[in-house]
Formats: sequence, C-alpha cells, structure tokens
Amino acid sequence: MKRNLLKITAVVIALGLLASLLFGCKSAVLKLKDLLNLDSTPAADTTAAPSEETPSKAPDDTIPFIRNREVTVDYTVVDSSALTGVEKEAADIIDRSICAAIAYVNTMKDSRHSDVSYPYDESVNQPLKDAGELKIYNDIVAKAYQGETYTIKAEETTVNLKKAYFSLSEAFLYGSDPFLEAFLVLDATLHLPFGSDETVYDSLFSYFFDPYYDANVKVTDKAKILHDMELLKAVVKRVVDYMPEGLSTYDRYYYLAAVLSEHVTYDDRPSSCFTAFGALVQGKAVCEGYSMAYLLLCREANLWCSERSGLPDGVGHAWNLIKLDSGIYNVDVTWCDVASPVTRRWYENFVKSDVDFKEDGHNPTIGLDATGTFEPNPYQSISGDN
Repeated sequence: MKRNLLKITAVVIALGLLASLLFGCKSAVLKLKDLLNLDSTPAADTTAAPSEETPSKAPDDTIPFIRNREVTVDYTVVDSSALTGVEKEAADIIDRSICAAIAYVNTMKDSRHSDVSYPYDESVNQPLKDAGELKIYNDIVAKAYQGETYTIKAEETTVNLKKAYFSLSEAFLYGSDPFLEAFLVLDATLHLPFGSDETVYDSLFSYFFDPYYDANVKVTDKAKILHDMELLKAVVKRVVDYMPEGLSTYDRYYYLAAVLSEHVTYDDRPSSCFTAFGALVQGKAVCEGYSMAYLLLCREANLWCSERSGLPDGVGHAWNLIKLDSGIYNVDVTWCDVASPVTRRWYENFVKSDVDFKEDGHNPTIGLDATGTFEPNPYQSISGDN
C-alpha cells in the first residue's frame, strides 16, 4: 500500500515537472520570438496571435497593442450578388482583400491620430512646366482616355521634340496620371539615325498597350484596352467605396495600404508588373506597381499622395509620400508587404520620417522631402517608445 502511494506521488510530481517544463519552454520560445522580432504573417482567413493590453501611463501616451492583434476576417461584409459585367469582374478580383483590410483597420485603428486630411494635388506629381510640353501632354491624355493613339509631327510644333520625349516619359513614369501610366507607353522609336541633330526628329508617338504587352508587337485591340481601363477603374472605385467611415486620416492611408498588402504578390515576371494594373487587377507587381497603385487609390480617395524613389543598396526603388497635419511622411507598401498588416514589422515602413528611411537604407533621391518627424503606430507610445 505504501509502495503504491509512493508510486502515485512520484507520478504526480513528474507530471507537475513536465507541465512546468512545457510552460517554461513556451514562454522561452515567445520571448525569443519577441527578441528576434519574428512576427508571423497570418493568411487572410486565419487568426493572429492574441494581444496583451499595456497599462496606460497617461491617457495620451497609451500604446494600444504590444503584441500582434487577433483578427477575424468576415467575408460577408462586401456583397457582390447583384453585380454584373465589369463590376462583377472587379468584385471577384478584389473583394477578399477588401474584407481583410476592413478587418485589419477595424482592429488596428488608432484614435490618437488627427482627422485633418489634405486633398490629392495633381500638380505635385506633374513635373512638366513648359507650356508646349503641357499642351502635348494634355492632348495625349485626351486621346488616351478614348483608347486612341496620338501622333505629333515636327512641323506642327515649335517644341523641342527630343527634350519633350524625355520630359513626357518622366511625367508619366512618376505618376502625373497614375491611371494612364498603366496603359500608356511612349514609343522610343523616333525614326532617325543615332547622332542626328535633335531638330531632325520627325515625330513623337504615344501608344496604348495591352496589359500583356509584348515589346515586339503593337497591340491594336481597342475593345480590349477600353475593357481593361474600365476594369481597373472599377477595382479602384470598389476599394475606396468600402473604406470604413469615421477613420482618422492615418487610418485611411492604412486601409488603402492594407488592401495592397493583402492583394499583391511581389513578382517581376509579368510585363505589367510596373503598373497599377499589374498590382490591382493581376495581383502581381514590383515596387513601381505597388507605388503607382497606392497613388491611384489615394487619388480616388482624395488623399494627398506623391511618388518618391531612391537607391537602396544602389538599386532603383519606388515608394510614396503621404501628408498628415504633422507633416509629410514616407510610405513603402512594397517593403511593408514582407509581413501581415497587423504586425510590428509591417509598420516599420509605414508613415516614417526621412531620418527613419535614410537609416534603413532607402537613400531617397527623387521626390519631396518627408518633413514629418513622428506619428506613433499602434505598437508605439506618442514618445516613440515601444
């Protein structure tokens, strides 16, 4: 009897030690994960690690979240049952990402930020100043929205066509019209031999191209082009129409970035990867596609936004600038997209000062300066402490 009692006691003690060991290991793993900043990236329909609330040091200095938040995505908040045609196509493409972004922003929204917003300003992204070049630009745009090509003959203008070609290329490349950038290519073939004087230039061409553009083929399917233009418009409009009401300006920018982060995969293989069409319709893009899509979404939402680029590690890279009442900030949705929008790591490249972006190696070269100094994210206090 005594021997059995001793056996039972030993088993109980062993089980207790095992439970303690298991609990201790779990704590050690979580601690190590925090130290290494190994944020998880949950899929849209999974649940992230639950959070812990941090005690308030003062009402205006509360860090809302100190761990990744629990997020449950409701895929019924967006209804496409009554849609047809292009609108139905757009819904099929983007609705799951919209639902995820709504869940993210409803979880992460932060009342510490201002409601002051600044309207989208076309002039910020328009580098053209010469009146003749602006006329050519406006004529190209007018034709482009009709799905038509535009040709300008040398004898029809006094504009320096060689200079105009590169000026117009820059204008479209840096988002003077972020929608048309997805469809417009300025043809580099100017029909004259190398070394000729610039006054010999015969013409300057602009062509529409199919999103699956082959550099060796001029696509002339106007119906396809116009359909894809309407599809991109429908996707953009749907994203903005479903933006939750009552958000701070910071959180409105967050929602749009979260849609892209959820929807786009970094991929340099499709020929459309440099465009907003590649990002928003095909779901595959490189940095230019991410940044142009973000610019286009901000324009639709009437939020101030601009293009910016730099040379991280000597390689060209593009991102955006946004504007809050505390100044202008960098937003790099491409670099955000290495993690889920509810993680600390995602926020490392969202609404950051020039100091932050220079320290992490963005090396900005083109675009306005980010004059803002600090806006807290949900993992930071207003003093910047984590």
